[in-house]
Amino acid sequence: MTTNHHGAGFDPFHTSSVSSFPCVARCAHGSALAVAAVLAASLAAPVALQPAMAFAQAAESAAAQQAGARPDDLMAALAPYDEQIRQAGSAKDLAAAAADGTLPAATELLVLQRELVARAGGTKLWEYAATSRSHNEFVSWLLNDHAALRHYITGGAVWANPKTGPTADDYLKSLDTLRRIREVHGDDLKAADGDVYLRMMISASMDVSDRVRLWTGDPGFVSKPLVRYETIKTFRSDPRYRFQKELFDALSVENMRYVFENQITDAELPWLANYSLSRHPDADKEGKRLDAYSYIWYGGVDNGFTKDGGYSDPRFYDDALFSGPVTEVKPSDGPGKEPKRWEGGWKQKYGLVYDDANFPNAKPGDPFHIGCGDVSTAPGATTAKTAYHRLWMVFEKGGVCGALAKTFANLNGMVGVPSYVMGQPGHAATATYELRQDKATGKKVATYRIQNAVTGWSKSKSPSVAHWLCGWGRDAGSEFAAPYTLYAQSALNETEAYQRSYLARLVAESYQEDAAKREAVDAALAAQPSNYDAIRAKADLLERMNASADEWLALAKHIAAELAYHPLPLHDLLTSIASKPGAAGQKQAIEQVRIDALTKASKADDAQTINAKDCRDTAADLLKKQGV
Repeated sequence: MTTNHHGAGFDPFHTSSVSSFPCVARCAHGSALAVAAVLAASLAAPVALQPAMAFAQAAESAAAQQAGARPDDLMAALAPYDEQIRQAGSAKDLAAAAADGTLPAATELLVLQRELVARAGGTKLWEYAATSRSHNEFVSWLLNDHAALRHYITGGAVWANPKTGPTADDYLKSLDTLRRIREVHGDDLKAADGDVYLRMMISASMDVSDRVRLWTGDPGFVSKPLVRYETIKTFRSDPRYRFQKELFDALSVENMRYVFENQITDAELPWLANYSLSRHPDADKEGKRLDAYSYIWYGGVDNGFTKDGGYSDPRFYDDALFSGPVTEVKPSDGPGKEPKRWEGGWKQKYGLVYDDANFPNAKPGDPFHIGCGDVSTAPGATTAKTAYHRLWMVFEKGGVCGALAKTFANLNGMVGVPSYVMGQPGHAATATYELRQDKATGKKVATYRIQNAVTGWSKSKSPSVAHWLCGWGRDAGSEFAAPYTLYAQSALNETEAYQRSYLARLVAESYQEDAAKREAVDAALAAQPSNYDAIRAKADLLERMNASADEWLALAKHIAAELAYHPLPLHDLLTSIASKPGAAGQKQAIEQVRIDALTKASKADDAQTINAKDCRDTAADLLKKQGV
């Protein structure tokens, strides 16, 4: 049996002989069913069996037997997993064990493997594994490393095109990113803090949107996940960067992803760290260093930030002015003062060449060099220099709410604090992770606050570019969906309960009968009664099973009790339930449950929730819309 730093498991992809690998490749392309069946069967094979030869020989035999038969690839790939999971026990028993943390490790691993195969398109994963020995070894590792697989699956859906994704190809892209980071930094996983590095690698791999780049200008300079991983790793390991290591190390993958989604180029992230430290060297004034208003004048000089081309101002792309001398646009000594002359040009004023051996930057060709009028060499990228903006240009010209909100997120991510931009009516603000004292318990509890706000959570929208936390609320249709972040974070604060509920729901996928699925979903709700995914799954099953109006009313009362201080998801869920044809007989009662729950939430205090004001405001807004 092969082992790794997180556990043990049979390794169906390991190729101990050169001759076995080509057979795996042939079988992966020649018979979807054969490869899937042999893989799943091999997971339960006796320890004495030689994995490489057993996998190769059995796959070749099965491929010959299939002789042209080509069932649906995904169903064929999942069928052997489903069979083994069902053989392990009933949906009720397995889900109950998952919910209370007693599911055998081998069965849990099988359930997680099935979900990975489902996301990656079934036989597409085997074809990916057959690409090379490196791919083969990586897929084998991930399938058998319990902690890695759990972090990847419970870390949420990969962030791709929000309208059409994620697809199986998006997952394969994510997996290949993870493979490349692990290939270079595999030794990190052997360290005492290997689990932090594991979560970092997975977080870096989860964004496949090609949107991780500076938030303004041409998108040609897209961040490379490997470089972003190495940069964050360096920040975390060196105290001089004032990275918030303790907070960062405790993050779940869902939260940590925001640090890696930071919308800034790879060259500018270490520059921002060094420049901000040079501007604010006093650690006792860290708040000033992380304040976007320390760098950006609202509206710019004389409210003229859009003049002369805005951030495409020709003066920023002039080689002579870049190296100096140049007369600044924004007076360094403050509003109303005389602009200074910088003999070393923009390069001197903004410290674009800085002394940091971790990030070579002085010469063209250095990996973190910021030059004058750099253009991307990416296929299809424009060659127009003024189309590419840099953050220092924003600092010089100024900006309004969008520039400030995005810079807040840049600065927070720089020190390892999850942060993203969201809309408010006619405005942009920043949602930022923080630990806040719960007045009821005295303990620090994770939640999010709003920076650069003109209103509260009740009038805030979903993430502008970043992923939705836990994916919760994306399908609800609410214009001001931001409160779902507070709801999702409260679930993530109960790490064990969240993961157990997640696993119990995954168990349901291997059973075809709705009655069995319902037993598994009920276990997921028992593990975490407030879990949005489990509640949605229960509602879907009730609808399919033609549940009685009384059953719908019971679910409504459950939601009102468990989501008492999350008024927006409570409202959305109860409104949806009340509209179900099967709930018609209790529609008025369900509506009353919703109104009563919102009325209670509109009076929440600090002893009931750490987000009492936001709870009250959101509930009051919803009641006002109803004329209550």
